Amino acid sequence: PTTAYLNVGSASCGSATQSIQMTQVPGTGQEITPTCSTTTSSCNGGTAPGIQQYSYSAIVSLNPNCPDWHFWVDDCCRNDAITTILNPSSEGLYIDAYLDNTVVDNSSPTFNNAPIVFFCIGQTNYFNLGAVDPDGDSLAYYFIPPRNAANDPLQYDSSYSIANPLSSNPAIAIDPITGDISVTPTQQEIGLISVMVEEYRNGVLISRVMRDIQVY
Repeated sequence: PTTAYLNVGSASCGSATQSIQMTQVPGTGQEITPTCSTTTSSCNGGTAPGIQQYSYSAIVSLNPNCPDWHFWVDDCCRNDAITTILNPSSEGLYIDAYLDNTVVDNSSPTFNNAPIVFFCIGQTNYFNLGAVDPDGDSLAYYFIPPRNAANDPLQYDSSYSIANPLSSNPAIAIDPITGDISVTPTQQEIGLISVMVEEYRNGVLISRVMRDIQVY
């Protein structure tokens, strides 16, 4: 779509939820599929999976001194090719973030790696979100359930769970300090991994943002 909507609210400050229209960033929509030289993605008329990345932006003015600003975006629907979630095409995509703006001069982490990953079966693979905090704050990482809405986690197929979102031997793991995800896939699948990234300053939680990752 040419536009998307960002929802913003703060319970403690009594701020009613605002729905803010974001516009598509010019020049986005480029293909980001890591393809082999011998294959052609569906973006170019082939049969290999093809992924395009679109970015949307808006400027939001926030009242100061609210510890629980909540930002979220939801959109329908998820990729029907996902094999680890029940009825994926009937589920939406939901991502959110929280900000404490009682802390001045704070920037949330930015991500250098796109949340699309291709892993090789039978090999130990590593993926890092590429999170960087401009202020040098500490970051912590852990798995969470993918969501359809704020309090509506997706239902994994019986073979999968929050801690084991992919078939892997040994089990998939995430380093809570570096955010490195390690996995040795045992079968072909298209799965979802959701990661929460928390930002701490002097031991105090000041923001968090979730990352929703589709894995081939």
